[in-house]
Amino acid sequence: MATTSTTKKNATGPTNASMAAKRTVTYYISSVVAGKTQGTDADSAVSNVAYAVAVDGTVLPEYKEAVKKFTTNGADPIRVTVEPGKKVSLYLNSDAVPGRRNNPVYEVTVNNKNVEVRVQQKMGKVSTPDTPVLAGSDKTTERYKAPLSGDIWMKISHKFTPGEVDALLLPLKTSADVIAAVKTIYAGLPAPTMIMTTPGLSTKVTFAGNENGKNNITSFSLTADGLPRVHPACFAAILTAAVDAQVTHILMKSNWRPCLGSVAHRCGLGADVNEVEDTVMLNSAADNSRVLGLKQTYLKTKTAAAKAAWEKARDQDQPIKVQTFRRSLQQNPGVKQVIDPWEIDMNTRNDEAATANLGADRNAKAHLNHLHITARDDFLIK
Repeated sequence: MATTSTTKKNATGPTNASMAAKRTVTYYISSVVAGKTQGTDADSAVSNVAYAVAVDGTVLPEYKEAVKKFTTNGADPIRVTVEPGKKVSLYLNSDAVPGRRNNPVYEVTVNNKNVEVRVQQKMGKVSTPDTPVLAGSDKTTERYKAPLSGDIWMKISHKFTPGEVDALLLPLKTSADVIAAVKTIYAGLPAPTMIMTTPGLSTKVTFAGNENGKNNITSFSLTADGLPRVHPACFAAILTAAVDAQVTHILMKSNWRPCLGSVAHRCGLGADVNEVEDTVMLNSAADNSRVLGLKQTYLKTKTAAAKAAWEKARDQDQPIKVQTFRRSLQQNPGVKQVIDPWEIDMNTRNDEAATANLGADRNAKAHLNHLHITARDDFLIK
């Protein structure tokens, strides 16, 4: 506490005015697997997550119509300076988006010291609340710790309702049939399947998997908890592509998942397709020695003839319907990325053509057995 002395006219002595020194609150958020922080593990790293800061329950002005992101796992802190006595909390992930802020987390009350809060992701079914626990202090700083469990991920991941679908999909010029089908997902499917009926076509969508949610959330239902946390633009793009390619069956094994992979899946903007019609989304040619030889020839020579020979062999298990399905996704205004066993388009919104999936890096190899789309969101991933 600082004290200043002033003298008023005709006063008989000094007047003391108290000025409270402000304190800094810093949040560090990172992943932890098997008790060790995994800052370089792309599968577990907690990065590019949206946030907004609230003080005494009110979001600060700079976050009123925006979010910020911490971009580096554990090394890019969230910091705010406030007066003693204030309560600081965070809105995180898709719950940080303006209009969706329902669940503030990691609230601390600032006393006469600075505050550090270290939040670490915990794997497994951890029911510990998000309230930070004091772990130590010195003359200047109180240090707290708190978990980031699957239960908390679910808390900070927005659960969409049928009432939100029109506002999100009508600007994308989504058809009425697709919108009606998408709404059934958010109304609560009685089973992990749905059927969309359009003129001349009936498409069955089977939802499976989501082991990450089942293994890391204490009480989890795919239909009640998982699917409604996926942005409607994901399902709308996939169903629109099914209509464009006249696909009668789609299998999806992964969509919203809390504790694994990129922020796209964690924030509900990622969805994976494993089967399109009778085609398993698997580039079996990637393991064929003849095809591998043709690929190596192309990579060495970079000639048009070598490229054509390799692509012909590579695409032998990629039917026309799969190509039409992908093309529809790439052209959908609600989609930002399309990655599959044959092509990689990291930004469908620019003028650059998709590139071949050569299986040359971690991301390419990870998508040799499924198709992934990332939807767009004005605040999370544009």
